[in-house]
Amino acid sequence: MKLIKTILIFSCVIFAQSQDKIPAKIQQEINRGIDHYNLSLYEESKKIFLDLLYSDEGKKYEAEIRYHLGLTSFYERNFADAKIQWKVLIKKFPTHKRSRELSRTADRWGNVEDESESNKEENREFADEKKFGEYFWDSGSAEYKLIFVELKDPSVAVKYHEKLYEKYDDPNKKFEISLILFQLYSGINQNNYGYKNQSTYGSGVSDDPYKSLSLPAFTHKTAEILNQMEANLNGEFDINNATFILANYLWAVRLSDSEFWSEKAKSNNYSEPYFAKVIGLTNAEPNNIYRLFSIMYLGDNAKKYIVSDEQIAKYESFGLTVNDLTVLAKKSIPEEYWVEINQKNIDYSLILDNASFVRSIKLEKLLKKYNLISAYSFEDLQSNIEKMDGWSTLFLSPNFPTNNEELISFLYQTFNCNDIDCIVLNKNVIKQNIVREIQKSSKRDGDDQLFVAFLPISALVIIKKNNISDKDFAKLYIKERKVFWQ
Repeated sequence: MKLIKTILIFSCVIFAQSQDKIPAKIQQEINRGIDHYNLSLYEESKKIFLDLLYSDEGKKYEAEIRYHLGLTSFYERNFADAKIQWKVLIKKFPTHKRSRELSRTADRWGNVEDESESNKEENREFADEKKFGEYFWDSGSAEYKLIFVELKDPSVAVKYHEKLYEKYDDPNKKFEISLILFQLYSGINQNNYGYKNQSTYGSGVSDDPYKSLSLPAFTHKTAEILNQMEANLNGEFDINNATFILANYLWAVRLSDSEFWSEKAKSNNYSEPYFAKVIGLTNAEPNNIYRLFSIMYLGDNAKKYIVSDEQIAKYESFGLTVNDLTVLAKKSIPEEYWVEINQKNIDYSLILDNASFVRSIKLEKLLKKYNLISAYSFEDLQSNIEKMDGWSTLFLSPNFPTNNEELISFLYQTFNCNDIDCIVLNKNVIKQNIVREIQKSSKRDGDDQLFVAFLPISALVIIKKNNISDKDFAKLYIKERKVFWQ
């Protein structure tokens, strides 16, 4: 009898057909191998699949064959062998249907181990160091809630794993270490450490900075670790992606002050971004359980984070990921601008005011339409600054990036200034003159002032470089006011 866990993992996929049309002769051999492992004739089954894999006819169907090679080893309880085959499959064929199936269930089969695994994957040193870390804590049986047993000294565990993270370059190892840190900082443990898991917080607890973190500090640290985990993923088909989805869901639940499987689920301003993240990461998996619960938590707010299959198919060819589409939809950016924004490589996650950003995009187009740009274009501006850290802020914010030396130096040069007071004066004069010209022909004082107040720094640079007069700018705005505010 096959293991119940095996049935749970593979019941949805074991009889699925390959995405490629496999010739009848090859399919017959695959079926023969399946019959052998279903009868527990594992060695014979592996020989059939290996012979087929290295035959001229079978090598084109490597993904399907490796899938069943792994399944044979899994049924034989050689979990390390199974994982080697499946990891090769996911790495070589990330978009194959079998890879997608395995990626979705990786958080389950990836945690099953046998005694030989550290030797098979040449990870003995890493496994030993992870085991040593358990002297400071005990992960116990995580399951879905990632519940832990006694942490002897969680602050020591944090210090140890932060140093361990710096030691390794392998993204998989970094991800595993980050997951441990996530569990500690987020308070998802029974050991009185982390977010909302302590009776007291702050400097009064201890002189040790790891023991005296405030509640906001734990929140900030957890968010940092989630970003760190994402940085060690290689796209949506990464073997750790399912675990990353789970981590975001768990953190969202923690921030929502609700029980894990609560029937009275409610989100708040703190938890909504993480529920939204789960939805964005699972738009290609409509029945993902964490997606369904996230939608339940968000209620009507979930609609703005759900991207349709049609939108995904339409924009993938332009290089937009599901997460990109989710962020753009959430920020209410009109769909007609999605491709253009993506091609600009602007970090639109930094957008402060969605409506003002849309108006700035419209302004770019209208300045070109009215031939007010002649000497220096928005493309020229981007070319000049895109190698500087944080360059997107000039296109997104009406405020000067005073903490960014490179960008501020560029702006000093642009406005012929030597200090911040000078460029602030330039900004105020340009805006005041524009408002004055608009007011000569307009009575909608509130909207007009708001429009000018939120002009991004990039627009001021273009006005300066092209010597656009206050009168010409005001004339454009008044004529196209409906376009800006619709």
